[in-house]
Amino acid sequence: MYANGSRTVNCVFSVTIAGELQQGRIDSAFAKLQAKHPLLRAVIKEDRKCAPYFDIRTDMVPAVVEVLPRNTEEDWIKVAQVEWHRPFNYNRAPLMRVLWLNGGAVSDLVIVLPHCVCDGGTIVNLMRELLSYTGDPSLEAIPYDTFSGTTDLITANEMPGKGAQIRARLLSHVARGVLSILIRNKQEATGMNYYMIRWSLDRNLSQQVINACKAGGTSVQAALGIAFLTAFGKVMGKDAKNKLICPVDIRKSVPGIKEDMMFAFAPVVELSGTYKEGTAYWEQARRMKADLQEKISRLRPAHLLVLTEYFHRAADKMLKHLRTVNGSHDITLSNMGKLELPDAYNGFKIKRVYSPSTALPWKNPNTLVVTSFGGQLDFSLISEESFLAREKAQAVREAFMDLLKEAVTVTA
Repeated sequence: MYANGSRTVNCVFSVTIAGELQQGRIDSAFAKLQAKHPLLRAVIKEDRKCAPYFDIRTDMVPAVVEVLPRNTEEDWIKVAQVEWHRPFNYNRAPLMRVLWLNGGAVSDLVIVLPHCVCDGGTIVNLMRELLSYTGDPSLEAIPYDTFSGTTDLITANEMPGKGAQIRARLLSHVARGVLSILIRNKQEATGMNYYMIRWSLDRNLSQQVINACKAGGTSVQAALGIAFLTAFGKVMGKDAKNKLICPVDIRKSVPGIKEDMMFAFAPVVELSGTYKEGTAYWEQARRMKADLQEKISRLRPAHLLVLTEYFHRAADKMLKHLRTVNGSHDITLSNMGKLELPDAYNGFKIKRVYSPSTALPWKNPNTLVVTSFGGQLDFSLISEESFLAREKAQAVREAFMDLLKEAVTVTA
């Protein structure tokens, strides 16, 4: 997600706080984050072959919290949409921004990171630590040693063999050549009119959805996936591909990645919603769950971590390809599940948590991020006007909710 530094790919995460905050405490908390996490003391450089790498610095610039006024409950959305496209200076640490929308008794905290240093688990953990250090200044931030390469994260017996590494190196050259042909004379997407549609389910409906998934023998991920693909098909007709891609969290599969470490690699699997014409909703959801589990079981995270390093030379061609094709999918569905954030701190508490967002700079930027906090399912749908008109996206959202409520009602 570095995009060779040529495209801004930022992740934004926001929470609303009830209770008055103190700037000194937030500044101190941000400084503790920078002291703890090596990647927040890093800059990005390139070697002689133009492959990017992180350079951990000791002469880092002090972290500074940006303070803005909070006039309405939706100011954070405007800030998020600006932050999607506000570039980081990769030659200067920290590769993180903290924005405090100060509204007195009610505030918003917004954190922003480039996707190349952060996955969903990272951004949630950084928010958790920021809030914890702000609430209790006596908490100590314990630094850890970062890894110098992917091989530091896996054991020798998990390493791919030399044959696999040679094949990956050759495939990288082949990919570069093939992609050069595919993108020849292709026009890159230039749209920049991104938007975000947000909504959440109340606790009662959220629990009904969860209970219905359990009763139906499937997962929330699969149930939402089928509902969205069906809704997308109803609205978009023949333009719908009836496929989605899902990022997979590999942290538990790679013991070298600790829960509170910054990390930013998530392979994806592609799933289809059409298994057989006329198949009932919950049967489709069960089959999608099984399909997802089967594809995840075939992933070899340790091998992927090592072998994808060989594809940096083809990165520029891959990026242009993503900027010129619609892709084979309708949506990227990122279900982050239940967010483990304490809701109360010394002097303040969390009032609302909003699903993280990112505006992918590809031709197909359609992204649906789902989270759960305080018993409520929360959704952020992000796209770009020239690819998917906001009016169409609103219609998809409405059809999605109708389908979900109908399925839950039938199960009940």
